[in-house]
Amino acid sequence: MSDNTLMKANEEFGRRFRQAVDYAGYKDLSIRKLAEKLGVAHTSVDRWNRGEQTPSIERQVKIADHCGVDVGWLLTGRGVMTDDPAIKIFAQIMTQMDDVQRKEVFNYAAYVLERGSDKASREDVSQSRTVDHL
Repeated sequence: MSDNTLMKANEEFGRRFRQAVDYAGYKDLSIRKLAEKLGVAHTSVDRWNRGEQTPSIERQVKIADHCGVDVGWLLTGRGVMTDDPAIKIFAQIMTQMDDVQRKEVFNYAAYVLERGSDKASREDVSQSRTVDHL
């Protein structure tokens, strides 16, 4: 593997690692605390985080398990990040839609979030929130 290929692979892993850590809710967790939870040196976590090094496959499996992300995604960047079956099904459905259909789904989801769980607020909220950037 050439130096450029290795450097790119490390950078891509670093991006996925940061996403996994954020997904697990460790955004503000220090490198030392995360390293302690994973049972590794803080310098290793720091290098992964900066995209300077990629851990062994065995370590990536442990990271995926600890962060609640799909191990295949962490290893390759393919598929869906989360191992939540509902999100995987939703992602499969979304890939079958065109841009207009996806925009409709996002607009409806925004509407549902705005209306909240209170019945009175559901009746009062308009559908003015839309997604125009898709």
